[in-house]
Amino acid sequence: MDERKGIFGFAVRDPLTGQNFPNNTIPANRIDPTAAALLALLPEPTQAGANNFFSQPNITDNSNRILGKVDLKLSSTDNVFARYIYSKRSRFVPGHFGGLVDGTSSSSGGRGTILGQGLVAGWTKIISASLVNEARFSWSGAKSDSLQDPFGQLPPEAAQVKGVPINPTTAGGVTRISIDGYFSGTNIGSPDFLPKFQHTNQFEYLDTLSWLKGNHQFKLGVDIMTPMKNEYLDVPSTRGTLRFRGGFTNTSTNGMPAFLLGLVSDAALTNVFITNQEHWATMFFVQDDWKVNKKLSLNLGVRYDFMTPALEAQNRMANFVPGGAGSLVFAKDGSLEDRALVKPDKNNFAPRLGFVYKVDDQTLVRGGYGVFYNIFDRVGSEDQLSLNPPGLINNSLSNTTTPLFVLRDGFPSNFLDPNAPGLLSRVRVRAQNPDNPNTTIQQFSVGFQRQLGSSLVVSVDGIRTKGSHLAELVNLNQPVGGAGPRPYPTFGFIEYRNSRASSDYKGIDVTVERRFSHGFGFGIAYTLGKSTDNSGEHLNTNASFPQDSRNIDAWKGPSDYDVRHRFVGNFVAELPFGKGKKWATSGAGAAILGDWTLSGIYTVRTGLPFTVTQGSNNVGINMTGLPNRTGNGEGAKTVDSWYDVTAFAAVPSGTFGNSGRNILRGPGWQSGDLSLQRRVRLSGERVGATLRWDVFNVFNHTNLGLPDPNISNTATRATITQLSGDPRIMQFALRLDF
Repeated sequence: MDERKGIFGFAVRDPLTGQNFPNNTIPANRIDPTAAALLALLPEPTQAGANNFFSQPNITDNSNRILGKVDLKLSSTDNVFARYIYSKRSRFVPGHFGGLVDGTSSSSGGRGTILGQGLVAGWTKIISASLVNEARFSWSGAKSDSLQDPFGQLPPEAAQVKGVPINPTTAGGVTRISIDGYFSGTNIGSPDFLPKFQHTNQFEYLDTLSWLKGNHQFKLGVDIMTPMKNEYLDVPSTRGTLRFRGGFTNTSTNGMPAFLLGLVSDAALTNVFITNQEHWATMFFVQDDWKVNKKLSLNLGVRYDFMTPALEAQNRMANFVPGGAGSLVFAKDGSLEDRALVKPDKNNFAPRLGFVYKVDDQTLVRGGYGVFYNIFDRVGSEDQLSLNPPGLINNSLSNTTTPLFVLRDGFPSNFLDPNAPGLLSRVRVRAQNPDNPNTTIQQFSVGFQRQLGSSLVVSVDGIRTKGSHLAELVNLNQPVGGAGPRPYPTFGFIEYRNSRASSDYKGIDVTVERRFSHGFGFGIAYTLGKSTDNSGEHLNTNASFPQDSRNIDAWKGPSDYDVRHRFVGNFVAELPFGKGKKWATSGAGAAILGDWTLSGIYTVRTGLPFTVTQGSNNVGINMTGLPNRTGNGEGAKTVDSWYDVTAFAAVPSGTFGNSGRNILRGPGWQSGDLSLQRRVRLSGERVGATLRWDVFNVFNHTNLGLPDPNISNTATRATITQLSGDPRIMQFALRLDF
């Protein structure tokens, strides 16, 4: 509490005089009034010591689902059906502090609601003994809305940061504030990407004609999706984001003195901008299931997929044009390329080939090859061309030598002015290579299956998956060499999407399955795999952007999701009680103990890879600076020291370190789940109830998360401070069927 009053246990430099404050105390008349008002909203400590606040708020998660269907036989050759599904899920993940200061650490928290509806109707027409047509029509709509907990609640005027617009679409709670060295990874305020929403509406028509001809079964089809609409708000800092560092007061990584003095080092503010995105798609396919002879069957086919690039209903999009000093080009009415600002990919022909060879009555050999396209590939908001000036002003500034402004004064009045001088050097410009083809996946597999006895089946399959034209995000305006001049001086951060990344997975799957019989069945599966790529999981990892945007090959390494060894075992067993069983076959024992089924699954895998980084190595906005690697880096593998920090040497800021991507691995993961259920007949076979008890992580195994990979965090580097799974959770359920 003393530090809230400006009393510190270390020297604090007065930036006005260059001298330390007497008694390590900031005078009360120097404390910024907005900072004081914000601190007054924080809860008081709950315990003594450095980590003096403990909170364990309850998470609520409620869901409802309604399903209705109608099947109607119009004639001996005509059948129609219709199905409707409605679902609603409401989830609330409270912040660490609650109230106006919230303290939610991620935009996956707060108050979220997902409302989904879907309608499917179909007509099956038997044209002749060998010709059948299936027509399907579907509509789906979804509304996903996420709000910060204090949405709609304005803080006291004294705690409001000036210059932040009060827009009813986003207002609520205080401005998000990060103070270096405080709050253990969370912040004052709510996540900067809240509120956000996505409202989709999609219609689809699918028609498939099946034709039997000799030992061939042909299928021809068309799949049309139009219109596809997506209205969304997904932009950061609509309520402002501020950061306070220790440099202005010579307090190293402690930003509290700078906060009390109101010395802002980083600031971001964005206007509210709602995108109305549109697509349409057409797909065609031809397939032949050919039974060549009694032993060999072939599956042959080809598919064509086309989807328009993302369009905006009012053409509010812009793209960056490299070359010279760089410039922006804006969408306009006309061709798809005029509206989308990228070239449509019209070459998506996908051949498919599969075979099954019956060696004998117990043995099969099988294999296949196929090409698949990801025709809708969105990287969050990072590659959306609608989120650019002049529609969206995503203004972000940082200065570690001179404060941007004083907290009590708030954001400058022209911070969101689209005509402000030098705006393009301060905002994020999202851009795409106009020649990007769709992501292409080639998959190969070959294996065999052998039946042993009456119910045991053993399978071994080799799989390879090669990806090309994968999305890769870089800062196109990265300083040359990491510390040189920017290629486009009049621009700032240019978040550029290329489709030049690639991936390669090789794996062997071994499974043993005992098919369910005599009240028991089980399965065992083991996978040995290796996946490499040169583009990270952009929305999920700390090192998604490569260190050097001009050398993507140097970023090649294990995929972020690479798991070398994985084992899964499962079983289903009817308990031996009740009618027809071994024990308690009648009477009260059968009524209580009969008809129970126990099932379970146990999963164990090796650890995921991670990249050791150096936060003090600034090689460009959002680029991941690495240290030099001087040893193998393997450490004690404990919570306090997972890897060897002495094997990594810090380099001067703006230097490309020689350490690699995903060179170390984190803890493994294991969990066992059990389920006990019983079906009770209430009225014959038509009405019944199912009682169910589920236990997740039944052994309450602690699954550790990844260690802090940033060697610049001297207090927490190599330590593990988070979990990768939940503790034991139990749930009870009652389901009525009628």
